[in-house]
Amino acid sequence: MSASGILTIGVGGFALCCALPSLLAGGALAAVAGWGLGVWAAMVVSALALGVWLLEVGNTYTSLGTFHTRAEAEKTLAAAVADRHRGNWIDPRDGRVTFEAYSQRWLHERTTLRPRTRELYEGLLRLHIVPFFARREVGSITPPIVRQWHAEMSRADRPGPITVAKCYRLLRTIFNTAAADDLIAKNPCVLKGAGVERSPERPVATIADVDRL
Repeated sequence: MSASGILTIGVGGFALCCALPSLLAGGALAAVAGWGLGVWAAMVVSALALGVWLLEVGNTYTSLGTFHTRAEAEKTLAAAVADRHRGNWIDPRDGRVTFEAYSQRWLHERTTLRPRTRELYEGLLRLHIVPFFARREVGSITPPIVRQWHAEMSRADRPGPITVAKCYRLLRTIFNTAAADDLIAKNPCVLKGAGVERSPERPVATIADVDRL
């Protein structure tokens, strides 16, 4: 161990520098690790002791992402530790189910849907939602990704604006359930008014149009 409180161990032929972990609620540990070449990873460790973590470093941590600087990693880790103490932390591993798989499970669990409503949801998912989000992990879908999907649908000739609004409401509802299931911290569907159905305005006949009738 160095005087700065950094442990250096060998993992898979790489030097892994680990800041001394801090204890989280429930006995979990938090640490920042550097793999060299300007790559840092923030992680939450499920082991109960530093020694166990060092021995099982390849199997017992939850990655919070990789970062270009240690400061960025430590900031992310500090936020995760604070959320964990408040009971608000979401393990990123929980959101790694694909949207396609989760939406199928979501629809299967809606046992009180009327047949026509179920048929509508199945069609919206199959035609307009799943093709875009299918292989994305639920926890990786962010407001910019939802905004991109909505923009692409809105610019296309089909579907019409009413169907786009129905799709958005369904997507928002599915993510509400994902948040309730603790798969995500918050719903990425934050577009104001996107779920409001607006029928295209009917053209108003001019005097010349009336004269031609």
